[in-house]
Amino acid sequence: MDIARLLTFPTLLMPEIGDPRRPQIAQVGNVVALTRSGRDYHFRFIRSSSIPELPSARIQEAAIELGIGRYGFTRTRWTVLAADLYQVLIEKQLLALPKPTAFTLPITSDKTSRIKSRL
Repeated sequence: MDIARLLTFPTLLMPEIGDPRRPQIAQVGNVVALTRSGRDYHFRFIRSSSIPELPSARIQEAAIELGIGRYGFTRTRWTVLAADLYQVLIEKQLLALPKPTAFTLPITSDKTSRIKSRL
């Protein structure tokens, strides 16, 4: 396992679905440390302060797009998925599209856009 590479991926952290001991929310952030201890792995997760907590039920609705299988929500485990986490969250409208911070783009109506494209 390439731990250095794993630490570069965004991480979705959430409890098992239906666990009454844990709030049913998911958090997005990064694993910043991962160490092996026997058969177990210990990790340190830092939540992204710019991304709000997400209801676990909404993550379940995006399971197919995220590549989470039938038992993916019923066990305590961690998995690296092939899906682009941010892309799926944006497409499923769980996150808003990022807006530019260094400049602003003019907002035009469809009619204005069509006129400009003909010129």
